[in-house]
Amino acid sequence: MCKVVLFAPFIIDLPYVVGEAYRISAVLNTDWIDPIATPTTVRNLLPAKTGDILWMATHAGKDGIYLGEEFGSKEFLTATQLAQITSRMRLKGIVLNACSSGDIARDINNATGIPVIAQLNDLYDIDALSGGILLASAIAELHDFRRAYDQVAVGDHNFVFEPPYIKSVPLKTASAPEVAMSSQQADRKLEQLFLTIFGDQSIGFTGLADDFRGFQQNMLDQVEKVQRDISALRNDLKEDRDERDRRWEEQRRQQRNNIRIFIIMSIILIPMAIGIIYLLAASALP
Repeated sequence: MCKVVLFAPFIIDLPYVVGEAYRISAVLNTDWIDPIATPTTVRNLLPAKTGDILWMATHAGKDGIYLGEEFGSKEFLTATQLAQITSRMRLKGIVLNACSSGDIARDINNATGIPVIAQLNDLYDIDALSGGILLASAIAELHDFRRAYDQVAVGDHNFVFEPPYIKSVPLKTASAPEVAMSSQQADRKLEQLFLTIFGDQSIGFTGLADDFRGFQQNMLDQVEKVQRDISALRNDLKEDRDERDRRWEEQRRQQRNNIRIFIIMSIILIPMAIGIIYLLAASALP
């Protein structure tokens, strides 16, 4: 089974990242970097890690891959820095499940030759979660980085592969029987994560993994509700715009009609007025 080095930090505005990490740990042999580690710790830890795949589930942007905040400042790994780190990790592939990370993926691949799967555009957290789960499951099933991408990319996901021409990237399987984290182990790891994050506030909860799944489903329901509300709002706006356009067109049509009537009346009345003036003038002559 291939080994994944996973960077999936706890980020308030990315609640599904923890769920993605939980599912990856359940299907793949995963070395999950402490999700509340400081950026400095992550920078120091990554070069010493080894595995087949580096998986990063976080934010991304023009500054690079987001590591977290430290001393009140947002910290990033640039594509150049990430290329330097990954070139020493003996990786078969890299997954950047982060918004608009396609350019970073291309730069890393150009510098290291390591194939990279990344997100081409911005997307909702829930879509990144579903794409990550499908990709992890495909990797676990196929043991091939490129074939796993091909299987997932045919769906409604936003993944891009660098470089595009590679057809297969086989992932090694351990000679000894290496088993992915069991559901019970994953549950315990998730419970430890909750304890680490929330401390004593989590004491008294039973089945934290089930609580998290419930929270996850509730978040999904909320996202779907927001998407429905947005869709309804868009429809309302479209109807308003159509009504406004209809009224505007009606006003323009009325204006055109008024102009036509004015021109016609002018054509009729002006000669009549000239004729009346001429007759009056003629009658006034001796």
